[in-house]
Amino acid sequence: MPAGIASVVVQSQAFFTIALAALLLHESISVSQFFGLGISGIGLGLLGFAAGSGGRSPIPLPAFLFTLAAAANWGISNIVIRKAAASKAEQLDMLSMVVWSSLIPPVPLFLMALFWSTPSDIMQTIVSLNWISLVAILYLALAATLFGFGAWSKLLTRYPAGIVAPLSLLVPITGLLTARVFLGEQLSVVQWCGCLIVIGGLLVFNYRSRTVTPLSQDRK
Repeated sequence: MPAGIASVVVQSQAFFTIALAALLLHESISVSQFFGLGISGIGLGLLGFAAGSGGRSPIPLPAFLFTLAAAANWGISNIVIRKAAASKAEQLDMLSMVVWSSLIPPVPLFLMALFWSTPSDIMQTIVSLNWISLVAILYLALAATLFGFGAWSKLLTRYPAGIVAPLSLLVPITGLLTARVFLGEQLSVVQWCGCLIVIGGLLVFNYRSRTVTPLSQDRK
């Protein structure tokens, strides 16, 4: 899965979040959100079409579907955070939540690594880590996970999920640019169109003409 396109496809989490928030949390969905959902759906369809049409950065269909499944699980986790915050009388400690929840993913990931590789291959990978890999691990652990998801979760406890989720618009923009600059990824015209349509749909999806009041103020 090309990194740049992955950063676009995974933003469908906003749609999963909105749908689940409406179904489980009874949050309202505006007309602009419906239009945005349809527009971005067309963009995702173009990306899926380009996956099987031999674009410059062809995407295997399983990789596309797994990325879409990751977005769906991200949407589910957003709802879990909102429910957890609503169930506590006092303010939920986001740093503790991120730290403790981070203990779970290594287990299935390690089992998957054993399924596709041998223990000796895994050990060889660990002992042969270079400084670039170590920096990447530190960045993912400290900047992306502790700070990034900690701040993201904090927003989810204060505002409706449908307002927070589309803020990840910056991800595909920076993802496409950095993948082009640092990884040299080339996109076909269809893939560029799909990415732009997804971003445009997200912009429409997030359009609101009214000021949103923090949930913490609503409760007072």
